[in-house]
Amino acid sequence: MSDRLACRLTVSADGHLLIPDESRKMLNVACGGTVIVQTEDDRVILKPVRPRMERLRARVMAALPPGVNLVDDLIAERRAGSARE
Repeated sequence: MSDRLACRLTVSADGHLLIPDESRKMLNVACGGTVIVQTEDDRVILKPVRPRMERLRARVMAALPPGVNLVDDLIAERRAGSARE
């Protein structure tokens, strides 16, 4: 069963919402963190980006052959490109 929390928010004149501490803690979103806003009919759903990014990273890493390091490959490619210029 998932945790649920309901609270009332006010939209400021410039369109900002303040997400209460309890809700940010449940979403595991720190100040300055990012959330995805999804709307369905008359509902607004906030989803933290971090878990999605971690799942995506895990899928990419699982698809790479052993010993491949994308960062090292990118750096080597950039250096080779700079040397050609």
